[in-house]
Amino acid sequence: MSKRKNLSIQDIILSYGIYIAFAIICVVFAVLSPNFFMPSNIHNILIQTAAIGIVAIGQTLVILTGGIDISVGRLMGLCGIMIGVAATKGVGLIGVLIIGVLCGLVIGVINGFLIGYVRIPAFIATLGTQGCCYGLALIISQGMPFSSFPDHFGWLGNSTVGGVSVLVIIAVILYIGFWIFSTRSRTGRYIYSIGGNCEAVRLSGINTAKYEMIAYTLCGLLAGIGGTLMASRLEFASPAAGENYEMETIAAVVIGGTMMTGGSGSILKTSIGAILLYVLKNGLTLNNVSPYWQKIVTGAIIILAVTLDTMKHKKKV
Repeated sequence: MSKRKNLSIQDIILSYGIYIAFAIICVVFAVLSPNFFMPSNIHNILIQTAAIGIVAIGQTLVILTGGIDISVGRLMGLCGIMIGVAATKGVGLIGVLIIGVLCGLVIGVINGFLIGYVRIPAFIATLGTQGCCYGLALIISQGMPFSSFPDHFGWLGNSTVGGVSVLVIIAVILYIGFWIFSTRSRTGRYIYSIGGNCEAVRLSGINTAKYEMIAYTLCGLLAGIGGTLMASRLEFASPAAGENYEMETIAAVVIGGTMMTGGSGSILKTSIGAILLYVLKNGLTLNNVSPYWQKIVTGAIIILAVTLDTMKHKKKV
């Protein structure tokens, strides 16, 4: 007979604290604002979360390897600018969508090569590509925004199917697909292993550089998709778009419980982290809380999530 494991209050808080906090936050906002739980508002939160949530999938993959990608925000902006330029040249709908996604893929490959093979530290490499992305966006656009796009370009970002936003549907499909990839594929298992103990993985004969490059390439690809969908939803592209979005993706990953040192985490839990971020923004905005205070509250939630995760890890050790 197996003994039932008795969980103490401390165990429950450490294991499920962020979800308990999520539930409490939702209840508080529902009490303070009767409109918070309106279906239209919940749908709006999911729409706002979708693009950043998609990019956070890629951020999860690179953080699982023990790395980080701080270029994704500016990369999203660059993808929108590339789409805007292509549109002014007469490129059609399918063409501009491909260009936006390919832009992300190319930068992802560059990041992966610099980090995996050249062995430049991830923070430094992606800081460099972040600056390059922003500089290219400014040069290509001459600092001007774009608002003319092919017909139906806004369909992806603003249409619904069965009352559900296409953006949300795409995000759900990507989350399920990449969760299966990360947990069921050999590549996904290697990505986890590299974050757990890169040197041990390398000594076992696995080409760690290859799998690090895959993680950063996928991160760039997803940033390209996220940037394209963001431009589609707004039907507007600016070189300033995507500013600080890398911080939001990192926050979503951390709040979702992925360890910054790598090796432990879940793509599905990242979705909870991303939704929590936008629940906070939405609820605080509905209650007329200053944007300055919103940043403080968001920062406090991130610190709480990291603290709980660190305490849980120490207890296991």
